[in-house]
Amino acid sequence: MGKKAATPAPAAPEPEKKAPAAAEAPKKEKVEGTNVAIMKVLPDDVDVDLIKLKEQIANVLFNDIKDFEGKHKVCQLMVCKEEPIAFGLKALNLQVSMPEFMAGGTQPVEDALSKLPGVQRVEVSIVTRL
Repeated sequence: MGKKAATPAPAAPEPEKKAPAAAEAPKKEKVEGTNVAIMKVLPDDVDVDLIKLKEQIANVLFNDIKDFEGKHKVCQLMVCKEEPIAFGLKALNLQVSMPEFMAGGTQPVEDALSKLPGVQRVEVSIVTRL
């Protein structure tokens, strides 16, 4: 009887590579999106200069909005259209872009616009994410 050739032993399986632990994974930065708020500004009188009011609104939105944490937030007036109400009174329909994560939501914007001379009331209709 002849000698049989030795069969090689099966290779040991390679250890599986493990994913890095959660603590080792890089943290993702929170990316802030943009919301759009549809608002209606009602003037307190028929004689309010709506062109001047539009300019004041755009200026306040860009420069004077602070959230409830006191951080300056830049908002922008995207669209401003006049809407006839009754007896010569016209409202301003606004589309305002604002940061998604703003402490207080739309309230800081409503408060700032309500303080403008000639503004009776500010109403928010819709808020949606861009």
